[in-house]
Amino acid sequence: MVRHVDKVVIAVSLALNVALALEVRSLKKSAPPRNNSFLQVGQTVPAVVAQNSQNALVSVRYSDVRVPSILYVLRPECGWCGRNLANLNELRRQTKGRYRVVLLSLTEGDFSDYGGRDEVLVVTKETRLALKLGGTPQTIVVSPEGKVQRNWFGAYADNTNEVESALGVTLPGLLPAKPVATATYQ
Repeated sequence: MVRHVDKVVIAVSLALNVALALEVRSLKKSAPPRNNSFLQVGQTVPAVVAQNSQNALVSVRYSDVRVPSILYVLRPECGWCGRNLANLNELRRQTKGRYRVVLLSLTEGDFSDYGGRDEVLVVTKETRLALKLGGTPQTIVVSPEGKVQRNWFGAYADNTNEVESALGVTLPGLLPAKPVATATYQ
């Protein structure tokens, strides 16, 4: 009798495992891609709407120029943005005429490291959501037709070779991290 009960338990367990496996498989098919929260290469994106230095709303339309646009997304207080500054400056210098570089900030702040407030546009909440912006720095290359060609996250460290190859530039590397201020007590 014990053997019969063991067989029944094993059969029920096996049937439940198969049913769960089929359920998981069906859920995977209906689930959106895992990286759906980021812009994908080939995806069409809307024009950028942002505030300029006079607090007027401006629209950056990709079709206004015949070259791709590099959207460099930053926050003035972002440590990695600061460390990537030499790379950004060199990218801006070396891509002149081949790309339009647009500096976009997610927040207001001190933009003196980026050429001043006139050089940086502060994105609206709608643009932030439409372009799925969050972490900084982020570099998005958009064709004149408004299609994403590249989308890099973070400072150019692990992806330096890829950025250099894709954009035809040579980058100097990251700046050292700024030391954290410490207090001494006596």
